[in-house]
Amino acid sequence: MMLVIGKGHLARALHRQWPDSSLVGRPEYDFSLQSACDQLVADHPDPTVIINTLGCITNDIWQNLTVNLLAPVYITAKYMHLADCHIINISSASSWWPSHPDLDIMRFSYNMAKESLSQFGRHINRITIDKPSSATVSTIEPGKFQSPMSNFTGFDVDHIVSCVQLVLEKKIHHLSCVK
Repeated sequence: MMLVIGKGHLARALHRQWPDSSLVGRPEYDFSLQSACDQLVADHPDPTVIINTLGCITNDIWQNLTVNLLAPVYITAKYMHLADCHIINISSASSWWPSHPDLDIMRFSYNMAKESLSQFGRHINRITIDKPSSATVSTIEPGKFQSPMSNFTGFDVDHIVSCVQLVLEKKIHHLSCVK
C-alpha cells in the first residue's frame, strides 16, 4: 500500500499518478501534534511506500518547524522498522539557501526546517543502508514547482512526480532537482 501524506498540490498529483494510494492530511490529521502522527501510524501500520509531502508556511514559527521537520522525522522513525518499506520525504529547494537579506522570520523558519529535513535524510542513511531490517529512506529536494506556495510558478508538478518515480525505481537516497 502506498501512503501519500499531505493534501497539497503535489500530494494530489501523486494520488492521480497512483490512484490506489491512500491520501491523508488535514483535517483528519493535524501534523503539528505528536498524537496525530501516532494516530497516522496506528491507522496505516504497514505501508510499502510512504511519500511525505508535508509543507506549510504560516505565521506560527512553532507550526512551521513542527510540520516541516519534526512530523516527517517522527513519522520516518516510526516506520523505519519496516524492511520492505520505502519512505520518501519531500524537502525543498529552500534547503540550499535558508537565509538571505530581507527574509522574514516565517519564511526563514520554513527554509531552516527543510534544510534540516534534507540533512536528516543524509544522516539517517548512515543507519539504514547497512541494515537490511530497515526501510529505505529517500529525500527529494524539488526545485520550485507550480503550487499555491510558489504562486504557480516553476516546474510543472508532473516533473516532481517523475522525480518520485525515479527515486522509487532506482532506490535513490537523495535527489536534488534544484537548478
